Amino acid sequence: MELEKGWQRRFNELALRHSEPHAMSHWTRHGFKIRVKYLSVEAAKRYRKGQRILDLGSGPGNCASWFEDQVLFDFSFNALNKIPATCRAAKVCGDFQSLPFFDKSFDGVVCVGLFQCHRLCMEHLRGLWRALKPGAWFLVETLNCEWHGLISDMDALQQRRYIEFLEADSEGVCYFVHNGCFVFYHPERLARWFGAAGFIVEGYSYLYTLNQTASLFRVPFNRVGYLNQKGKIFARSFYIYGRKSP
Repeated sequence: MELEKGWQRRFNELALRHSEPHAMSHWTRHGFKIRVKYLSVEAAKRYRKGQRILDLGSGPGNCASWFEDQVLFDFSFNALNKIPATCRAAKVCGDFQSLPFFDKSFDGVVCVGLFQCHRLCMEHLRGLWRALKPGAWFLVETLNCEWHGLISDMDALQQRRYIEFLEADSEGVCYFVHNGCFVFYHPERLARWFGAAGFIVEGYSYLYTLNQTASLFRVPFNRVGYLNQKGKIFARSFYIYGRKSP
C-alpha cells in the first residue's frame, strides 16, 4: 500500500503547486499532448451518445471533454478540485482497489495513467468488471515494461530482477516495479489478466511519445503494423482495449 499512498500524496502536492494539467498529472507537456491526441481518437471510436462513462484516474479532468455523461474518479482530492467549474461531470474521490459503484453502472471506462501508480491484482479487475454493464467497452493506457529506456538507470541487482521478470512464466505477475515507484506492465500478460477477469481483449497498441523516435523514422508509428510489433522498445506506454463479456 505504501507505493499507492505515496502516489496519492504526490498528486495532492502537485495539484496544489501547479495549474497546468500535464504538470498536475506528473507528465511532460509532450507526453500529455500525445496521449490526449491519440487516446481521444480511440475513445471516440467506441463512445456512443447517451452512454455513461467512468473516467478512472481522471486527475484534473484531462479527458473530461471527451464524453457528455461521465463520472470522474480519482484518489487525489486536490486534483479533483482543479477540475474546471464549467465541467458538469460527477466527481468521486476514492480508491481504485475498492470502487464505490453499483454493479453494471457504466457503458464504458477510460483509464489513462492510473495503472502505473498501482500494483494491479486480479480483484481490482474483477471490481472494474462488476461496475461495467455487459458489453461495455474499456480503454486503458499504462507504462510499457519493454521500453528500452527502462533499464538504463538500474543498478546491477535491479537489472537482474528485471531480466528475470521478462523471462518469467507469462502467467505470473504482469507488472514490474521500477525504483519502488513506477509500475510498468507487460502488454501480453496484462491482456491475459483482463481475459481471466472476464473481459474480451480486442488488442493493444503502443504509444510512441519520444520526439527522437518520431524524427528518426518520420512516420506515424501507431499506423504502421510492422513498427507496432518490432518497434515496441521505443514505446514508453501502450493502451489495451476491448469489452466486458455479454
